[in-house]
Amino acid sequence: MTAVCFSMNAKHAERFLNQSRGIAACFVHLQIARACLLHELGLRNDSALNLEADQIASNLCFLFVAPTEKSKRVSRFRKWRKAMSRIKPLKRQDIPELEPFLSASEERMGFVPNSQLIMAYKPKLLQAFTQLGQAVHDPANKTPRQLRTLVAHMASKSAGCQYCVAHTGESAHNANVEDQKIAAVGQYETSPFFSEAERAALRFAQRAAAVPNAVTDEDFATLRKCYSDEEIVELVAVTAYFGFLNRWNDTLATELESSPLNFAQCTLSDSGWSAGKHSPQEKTQEAAAGKDGPCE
Repeated sequence: MTAVCFSMNAKHAERFLNQSRGIAACFVHLQIARACLLHELGLRNDSALNLEADQIASNLCFLFVAPTEKSKRVSRFRKWRKAMSRIKPLKRQDIPELEPFLSASEERMGFVPNSQLIMAYKPKLLQAFTQLGQAVHDPANKTPRQLRTLVAHMASKSAGCQYCVAHTGESAHNANVEDQKIAAVGQYETSPFFSEAERAALRFAQRAAAVPNAVTDEDFATLRKCYSDEEIVELVAVTAYFGFLNRWNDTLATELESSPLNFAQCTLSDSGWSAGKHSPQEKTQEAAAGKDGPCE
């Protein structure tokens, strides 16, 4: 890989990475492009570029095959999905003792998420996490619900969890955030959809969700120009709450439910989102690439 990097200039490396975004590139192809771009541009410590490259890698959902070999593509995709580390969600009817907690989530989200049906293997964990979620999403919070959903969305994008990106995107939609604005979160610094206060919060969430944490004293100083300490605590709580969910769902490759899957395919695919390892197992390769589901 080092030899390849030294043989490519920055322009070629950047083009190579852009090509990897637009096609179902193989993992080696993608990682070479990433390494070359960072090496040639001297940006190994650029957290935003590293995050972008890592998110592209996490979006990878199938290997490079000829487009005419449809049956082989589907077969290879199914083998890849079968090999992923998964824990099967419990069936709701089999855990009636947890119904109050599941019903609370259903009332807030419109469905019971698979992440919680996996959590149900440890009832005390599900109970505690549900109570934490109710506190984080407290209607009495000082910060607007719309802002908190955007912060959750940015934190999940920064962490690279496509399951949570789909969920938080739909949550923002349900909070009456315009779909164009949700799709433009990745361009919050320059997009006219965002106010300076929103940019400060999204910048903070992006850096707080990065690994390692990239928040600076300057970020806090900027945040304090727009928000009180109580409001900042609320924003940190949202970011930390989804930090748990990002790790949980990305590790378990939690299968996406139909509602957030359809929303993300219709609204976020053009900005680079794909279900990847979170695709429903019964779906085909084309579905995993975001090509099915009706868009209103």
